[in-house]
Amino acid sequence: MVPLDHERADGQAFFITNAQPVYFWDFARAVWAAAGDPTSLAYPKSIWTINEALGLAIAWLLEWIMWAVTAGRRQPSMTRGVVKYSCMTRYFDTGRARSVLGYKPVWGLDEGVERTIRWWKEREGGKVEQGLGEKAVEGGENGGMGEKLAAVVVEN
Repeated sequence: MVPLDHERADGQAFFITNAQPVYFWDFARAVWAAAGDPTSLAYPKSIWTINEALGLAIAWLLEWIMWAVTAGRRQPSMTRGVVKYSCMTRYFDTGRARSVLGYKPVWGLDEGVERTIRWWKEREGGKVEQGLGEKAVEGGENGGMGEKLAAVVVEN
């Protein structure tokens, strides 16, 4: 049986996610925590949150300082564009994948993050035991992990 034109999947783009909308910074913090960084959950006061207007003002000031110091040859890491981008709320819609492909997520967000971090740690040469949040990692440089993460979050 040949599918109708509106039923065909070739040439279409699909978002494949777990179909659970989540804010970017909440997702990033969950990944950091699963990777063993205690900052995001155990030490929430070490994460500074500033509003978008203040972030834009700081970025504007940094852009001007960097322009003056480098004669316009370099930009700071925190620009007004970065602040605007970090304050956007976007979700990926799996509606087309569900209707055309019959897609159903296999795992929820928490299990997906844990499985991904476990895979990453194994790939990086560390041995991972159950309970990733307990920093159960052995082997590899820095226990298979990168440097400790910290964040300044700009929210609107």
